[in-house]
Amino acid sequence: MEYLMQITSLGHAGFMVELEKSVVIMDPWLSPFGAFDSSWFQYPRNHHMLSEVQDRLAVRDKEFYLYISHEHKDHFDEFTLNNIDTSQITFLIPKYRRTELLDRIQNFNSKSLILFEDGKSISLEGCTVTIFVDDQELNRDSGILLESDKSSFLNINDCKLYDRIPWILDRWGRPDVFSCQFSGASWHPVCYQYDEKEYRRISRSKKFSKFTNVARVIAKVNPQYYLAAAGPPVFLDSNLMGINFQEDSPFPRAPEFLEYLNRYPKDDNIQCDELLPGEMLNVKSGVFKKDLDLRQRIESFQDYVYKYSKEYAEYFNRFQKENFPTDPDKLFSDLIQILEAKIENFSLNHRITRPLYLGTTEIENDWIRIDFFSKKIEKTEEIYDENYYSIKVPGWQLSRAVSGRITWEDMMLTFREIMNRKPDVYQTLVIGFVVMEVEDVNHLCNYLLGLEQRTDRIVVEAGGNLYSVDKYCPHQGSDLSEGEIREERFLICPRHRWEYDLWTDGICISSNETINAVILEPDA
Repeated sequence: MEYLMQITSLGHAGFMVELEKSVVIMDPWLSPFGAFDSSWFQYPRNHHMLSEVQDRLAVRDKEFYLYISHEHKDHFDEFTLNNIDTSQITFLIPKYRRTELLDRIQNFNSKSLILFEDGKSISLEGCTVTIFVDDQELNRDSGILLESDKSSFLNINDCKLYDRIPWILDRWGRPDVFSCQFSGASWHPVCYQYDEKEYRRISRSKKFSKFTNVARVIAKVNPQYYLAAAGPPVFLDSNLMGINFQEDSPFPRAPEFLEYLNRYPKDDNIQCDELLPGEMLNVKSGVFKKDLDLRQRIESFQDYVYKYSKEYAEYFNRFQKENFPTDPDKLFSDLIQILEAKIENFSLNHRITRPLYLGTTEIENDWIRIDFFSKKIEKTEEIYDENYYSIKVPGWQLSRAVSGRITWEDMMLTFREIMNRKPDVYQTLVIGFVVMEVEDVNHLCNYLLGLEQRTDRIVVEAGGNLYSVDKYCPHQGSDLSEGEIREERFLICPRHRWEYDLWTDGICISSNETINAVILEPDA
């Protein structure tokens, strides 16, 4: 049989990989209803690819595998799974402490399910699959390495495995094809109240930090092909439309990143490109099959998105009316019960010295104030603290999280909230308290305590001086030995680009975390 690895884009982070004896589908998000309560939509639209997947499964000539990287709804799309024949599919699922993804997958009628530990390789029909698991409580994600006899594809989608790339390359070798996310996907600064100048400064900084991180990884991996994927989405809700057209957006499009890559120092033999939905790469021949008609239709991004959004105008009107809360008092009463259960399980509450205010966008002077230190929750008509976090959410959106129809993290990823923090300093525990479910908040506390108990130290050189610092980033445990030095002073985390100032004991410039930097005096 002829050697084959043909990669077809399903749009966003989705791929369908055709091998000699098997087909591996990755993260298919094909729902016409978007994700995160229809705040995110695929760009370009890819809903037609559902029939392509259905038709391929109908042939029944090979083994079919389906990999889901993590539980975010732009990767784990139950609409897609409900509309394909899963009875002949073997699911490939990373093993996380939280079993939400596994529990939901087990509801589908499948041929089989294989649960992967981190770094575990399993031989399947005509290929070997390895899944790399990144389970940090606040964030769960994974990447997949697909190897056939003569080709390999490393797809880490949203997963920030940047500091583990040297280990992956050392053990599994250089992949022929590499794909990872190049765009942001966070509510900061999109949902925060900054003046225009500060917003653009932060957005631009985050965009180019992401560009730099991904470009460094591409240069390190040194594949034959890099495929830009996993975002960003577009926002078709009229209340979110403005995000699409921001001049210095934290959600840049692939052409801008590919242009940046052209200027970044790397091996000239790396071919960097983007596959649009339905487009293909034949890894053996190196031939790209592109949809010129689709590329012409998206030449004007603004025209394409406005036309796209008009098709959903009535849908959004109906969606919000159907979900509008009829009893705000009951909403707040139910919310307080959930917050009380969360804070009861929150063992690191004493570390948060500023309160959190939660409210709805419909009612101006109606807040719930959470005093973490005293574990006190009260209703108030105003924000009366000088230092605080605040989050306002549309009442109908908040009610869906309170009722359990969506998760708290899904609610935040709608980007429909309005946020503020004074001072403008990130605090992991506050965000963790908001986005995690009641049963998970203390697992985050235990995870962070575990990071603090690591005693590993490394020595880094900056500005002609040697510094002893903690090996692992206190944010989410990244290996700082893979970091970089900026301006002969700042140690940059390889995952999230947190900057630690070596001149001020290693304190992070954007949070209150530290890597406990100590300058080493030279021998006399």
